[in-house]
Amino acid sequence: RVVAHRVLTNEETGDTFHWLLVKSLEASYDIVADPAVVKGPLGVDAVVRIGGAFFGRIL
Repeated sequence: RVVAHRVLTNEETGDTFHWLLVKSLEASYDIVADPAVVKGPLGVDAVVRIGGAFFGRIL
């Protein structure tokens, strides 16, 4: 479920992208997405399905 969502602009390229904070059953994830691949509305409390690569570290 989406906990926070913003449309941001890359300062170097001027391109926009979506930033989402998504909470799952046991973790929270920062997600960035190209608007061209987003299908449907995004917003707080939306349920999303994400396919892609995950990069991060376990704290």
